[in-house]
Amino acid sequence: MQLFLSILGFALSASALWIHIRSQQKKRFRAWCDLGRNASCTRVFGSRYGKILGIPNPVFGLVWYGSIPFLPETIFTPIAWGVLFLSLVLAYLLYVRLRDFCIVCTAIYLINVLLVVQAL
Repeated sequence: MQLFLSILGFALSASALWIHIRSQQKKRFRAWCDLGRNASCTRVFGSRYGKILGIPNPVFGLVWYGSIPFLPETIFTPIAWGVLFLSLVLAYLLYVRLRDFCIVCTAIYLINVLLVVQAL
């Protein structure tokens, strides 16, 4: 289950990074996950919350999900809890501050919840 979730998270993070890069290149870019006015992953990834220290958030996802298969349980579990906390912060920013819905982001948050549940 953990391997499946890490592969799915990696794929979603790669998709998110691709959307982020394409939206920077083309002004009128519309991604597959842009479902409507208040449901736009492109808008979310391009917001001021879409980067940490100038690095797009999906890059951190690629590192996290790519490292999961190689982490021992003693290291994986506390990191998974930290990632879940960051997911909750990002979910707050997404739904409350931006007042938007991002299907990719929501799927990633769900994966992070499931990874913690699986670690228990």
